[in-house]
Amino acid sequence: MPSTAPQYLDAKFAALAHPLRRQIMERLSVEALTLKELSDPYDISVPAVAKHVKILESCGLIQRGPRSSTQPLSAVPSALDEVADWLLKNRLFWTTSFDRLDAMLRRGDA
Repeated sequence: MPSTAPQYLDAKFAALAHPLRRQIMERLSVEALTLKELSDPYDISVPAVAKHVKILESCGLIQRGPRSSTQPLSAVPSALDEVADWLLKNRLFWTTSFDRLDAMLRRGDA
């Protein structure tokens, strides 16, 4: 049976569940940006983007120096290692389970 996500991953999954936060992560994985630069392409206010940034920061997915709107933000790629490890573990479980089911169906065991 697949494992449930450990509690320490809950915040990361919740943060990544929002499409704007995933876009922010994608942009920050390419280059460090200030909050203003990060907000420019979106049709929402800088304070609204700042709320999304705060969620990403709180679970360690992005970082910045002293709290300032001019301080560049950057992604923390290693913060996704735990997420990737959990997904891989569960992918292996489901792949193995489906392979066993397929073999059973081919043999007529089911």
